[in-house]
Amino acid sequence: MVKKGRLGVRRFIKKELRAKIVRDLRRKRIHNEAELQSCVSKHLHRYLAKDKEWCVASQRFVRDTRTHPDLGLYRRKRIRVAIEVKETKRLGQKWFKKDAVRLHALWRKSSYPVIGFIICLLREEKENEKDLEKKAKSWRTSSQRGHIFPIVINAPCHFTETGWVKFDWHENAKTDLR
Repeated sequence: MVKKGRLGVRRFIKKELRAKIVRDLRRKRIHNEAELQSCVSKHLHRYLAKDKEWCVASQRFVRDTRTHPDLGLYRRKRIRVAIEVKETKRLGQKWFKKDAVRLHALWRKSSYPVIGFIICLLREEKENEKDLEKKAKSWRTSSQRGHIFPIVINAPCHFTETGWVKFDWHENAKTDLR
């Protein structure tokens, strides 16, 4: 049995999960926020499959903070990692700070330290991905910097000019339900 500690899970989310999301995005498997959330959940399930101490839960209520994180990673029935997922056109300070406050409440009120991730998939942003991530990191307060980490994926950066086409459901649907 493979033991995966909190630091190993953190490393996987920061590096490998980002690459897996980009790969799924290029294969046109992610079209909205729900599909992004299920994609992240699938990759986390596969990564933690052999370690029976970890459990991935979606939208589970956390009693201590009265919140519902999009995804929660539980170890020995206690939340250890919380993930908020957002798919939008542009990076917005208002919703980012709202999600950061929600994740910070888990850190403050929980009996165990909870690491938080905000995964943002941006569809129409013009800036470079690293600049956007720096901007998101600057929006965190000083008390949030040690345990809340933004992961920004800018979709147009991963496609050539001819390869990036905004997904239109009616044109790409397999059945004609109009």
